[in-house]
Amino acid sequence: MLLLICSLFTYSLSPPAPQDIVGTWVNSEQNAHIEIYRDGDTYAGKIVWLKEPTNDQGEPWRDRNNPDESLQGRTIMGMPVLTGLRYDDGEYVDGTLYSAKQGGYADCDAELKSPDELELSISYSWLFSTTRTWTRL
Repeated sequence: MLLLICSLFTYSLSPPAPQDIVGTWVNSEQNAHIEIYRDGDTYAGKIVWLKEPTNDQGEPWRDRNNPDESLQGRTIMGMPVLTGLRYDDGEYVDGTLYSAKQGGYADCDAELKSPDELELSISYSWLFSTTRTWTRL
C-alpha cells in the first residue's frame, strides 16, 4: 500500500511523457472507447468501440447531426473525435473535441491525473465549459 501511495505521489510530481496519453480510453458515459494516437506533431482520437454500434434497423450509427452535410453519412465507428491535441511543457493543449450527439465542436485540453485517468477540460464557448474523465482500458 505504501508503495502504491509513493508511486502515485511520484507520478504527480513528474510531468507525463508526451506518449503517455497514447492508448485506448473509456469515455465518462462508458458507452464508447476512444483510441488516442500520435498524429504528426499532435495527438488525435477515434472511436473504436460503441456499446450500441447499430440503430434499431441494425445499421451502423451515422454522423447525422454534423453541421457539414458531406460528413453526415460517415459512420460513428472509426470516426475521429479528438484532433490537434498538442503536448506542451507537460500539458496537452489546444485540441478539438467533436460530439456526434450534439453535432458540435469544442476546445479541449487534457491532463493525465494518473496513468489510467485522463481529465478533459472542454470549452464550448467562453460561457460554458465542463470537465470529463476518461479511464484507460
